[in-house]
Amino acid sequence: MRAAWPAPDPEALGESARVEEPIPPTSPFGVLLVVGLLLSIGVLYSWGAFIFVVALVVCIFLHELGHYLAAKRAGMKVTQFFLFFGPRLWSFRRGETEYGIRALPLGAFVKVPGMHNMDADVAAGDEARTFRQAPFHSRFLMAAAGSCMHFLIALVLLFVSLVFVGRPASENDWTIGAVEPGLAAASAGLQTGDRIVAIDGTRFVTYEAVVLFIRSHPATAASFTVLRNGSEVVLPATIGTNPDKCLQGVGLLGIRPDVPALSPVNPVRSVPQSFEEFGRTVGLSVQALGQIFSPSGLGSYGKAISSGCNTDKRMLGPIGAAKAGAGLCSSLDGCLAILISANIFIGIVNWFPMLPFDGGHMLVAVYEKVRSRKRRYYADVSKLLPFTYALVAVMLLLFLGNTYLDLRS
Repeated sequence: MRAAWPAPDPEALGESARVEEPIPPTSPFGVLLVVGLLLSIGVLYSWGAFIFVVALVVCIFLHELGHYLAAKRAGMKVTQFFLFFGPRLWSFRRGETEYGIRALPLGAFVKVPGMHNMDADVAAGDEARTFRQAPFHSRFLMAAAGSCMHFLIALVLLFVSLVFVGRPASENDWTIGAVEPGLAAASAGLQTGDRIVAIDGTRFVTYEAVVLFIRSHPATAASFTVLRNGSEVVLPATIGTNPDKCLQGVGLLGIRPDVPALSPVNPVRSVPQSFEEFGRTVGLSVQALGQIFSPSGLGSYGKAISSGCNTDKRMLGPIGAAKAGAGLCSSLDGCLAILISANIFIGIVNWFPMLPFDGGHMLVAVYEKVRSRKRRYYADVSKLLPFTYALVAVMLLLFLGNTYLDLRS
């Protein structure tokens, strides 16, 4: 459906565009409340969780800052820049923009008038500076800027991780760091410092490949070729079965890998290596999303909900993310690793081509550009509302399901 927006009246520009509604009175006690709640995470639960949550808040702020800077660069009018949603706790105005903090820590937003054709509450003097009146490249870049900021954060953190934390000299040079007593590994005579190089004649390089074989061969007799003190030793063993009722039919050996020594990477070499690791992590994230929303992934998720057992084919809920962050942010390398993965994952998900995600605005901008051959075309966003409502309903169900599984796990 084509919507004809009137051209802005040049005489209406100016004073009418600068008239702003008064800001309701607010108190700085709201900010103190938010700070107190954040500090309570560290005091009552874990300082690792506190660091992780604060880092996520900073990333969310930078996401919206990307939208804000892109909008201002394009000459759009930004009326609000708020951290969090819900009731206003505290705010102030600088120029034409109101900045502040709201009560519900569920994200943040930048408000630009005229994001779509249903946004009719725009003053006549502001129409020329709305999102819908901006050229295609400005609208596309403004919508894409949030995820681009996440990707930039991930690249910077990757560089910091390489330079200040480092990487193992060889990712394949792993050893056994601990042997669980009473399990198959201890019965077979495996020792700390050993490295499993083959099982039943099949050679393995990475620890992950060894784990995959063990998990898929429960209650199986096998011969383990172990590298010990520079020599290979063959040890017979019977792979056990995990006693957890949620992991029935999963093999268990009873070993944990040793953390290899890390060596800082030269800053010059870290630049291209940061991009290499970024590309690899993006690929793994896209692959993980494909597995989660594949028929087998959705089936596994449904079984997990019905049985109360966890599944690795799902996204973590807020509680699970906080638990993971609390554990990993106890060290610099772990905290950098989870923040890198989180920023890349959030950036990819936010480009999903459907409203209310930024990818939906990008898709609408592309569609309008394609349809605007002879004169400017405005998409009728109301036709997308049923799909948007359905997507929001799915997101809510996933949120509730993931929170339930987080609590059960």
